[in-house]
Amino acid sequence: ELYREAFALLCHLTITQSNMHKEKFGEAGGIERLLAGMQAHESDIEVQKLGCAALHNLSVVSFNAEKIATACGIDRVCTAMEKHTHLDIQLHGCATLQILSICAANRSTIVAAGGVERIINAMTKHHLNIELAEFSCGALLNVGCATKEVRGKLAASGSLQSVKSAVQRAMAHPEAMGNTKTYGTMILDALTLI
Repeated sequence: ELYREAFALLCHLTITQSNMHKEKFGEAGGIERLLAGMQAHESDIEVQKLGCAALHNLSVVSFNAEKIATACGIDRVCTAMEKHTHLDIQLHGCATLQILSICAANRSTIVAAGGVERIINAMTKHHLNIELAEFSCGALLNVGCATKEVRGKLAASGSLQSVKSAVQRAMAHPEAMGNTKTYGTMILDALTLI
């Protein structure tokens, strides 16, 4: 119960505080403590939901994004997404992966941690959530679904059709945003090269 209250407060602070305060949180070791709490309370859906939301909010600061990645935050996000299908966990997990995948060094870690599969599963399970669709399409594009290497892995694992279907559903949504359609078109165009 105490962890839930602490995570709720932390999540609230990451939404309301400036980027300067978010960076100070990262400098003070807060990200490592947050990730340790998520690991210690892996089965607690509320802790995972609040933890993923806090990571999403903290990752918008480049210093924190680097700290999250180096502190095994990618694995923690992917684990939370795998264990819990709750919309908030999936939404904030995809958003965090999208932001972290902007850095080229994180892309192979996301792929190795099962991030592509987690993103596809989120898109399939919550196909009506357009915000999740946009984060997901952005993350898939960033991690390199359009690159020859990742396309080959998708084809070899049998995930290629799942990616195509999830992206097509996201693009066809009546409220699909411009980025979703742009990212989706780029992904689908690249996937047709296989």
